[in-house]
Amino acid sequence: MGLTHLVDAFIQIAKRYPQAQLVIAGKGSQREALQASIDASGLGSRIRLLGFVSEEDLPRLYASADCVLMPSLDLEGFGLSTAEALASGTPVLASRSGANPELVEPLGRSLLFNPADTESLASALQGVMDGSLPLPSRQRCAEYARTAFRWDRPSNAIEQAWSDHALR
Repeated sequence: MGLTHLVDAFIQIAKRYPQAQLVIAGKGSQREALQASIDASGLGSRIRLLGFVSEEDLPRLYASADCVLMPSLDLEGFGLSTAEALASGTPVLASRSGANPELVEPLGRSLLFNPADTESLASALQGVMDGSLPLPSRQRCAEYARTAFRWDRPSNAIEQAWSDHALR
């Protein structure tokens, strides 16, 4: 998932931005290693590991964030979390891995960073914090999600493909 790169990148920029906070949702085998890194950084009050977050609480969590970070290393499929965050009106910064570019790039190429590259991720975070990386508005993110991730788009595309094939 690239969470070690995320924590390391945040530790780099947190010194310059005391208001910055990082919240990581989800459960997994990296929890102990992440917590050890957080504890060693002395930023335990600013980096929180939430663990499992229920489906009911996710929209509120997404909406409360300034941006959502998807530091995927590989094997990222559709990226449901990315679509959910955007639907909540929250901009997403994502690695150039798996489906992330396809999902995020229409909102801006600058929202993508190199996978498994702590410096690239730290640079993106720095840009968000100092304003040099403009984030799309919440309204734009929500509208993009409403139009790009509609359920009828895949079925319409399949119907069109079958129709095109039948005409040959």
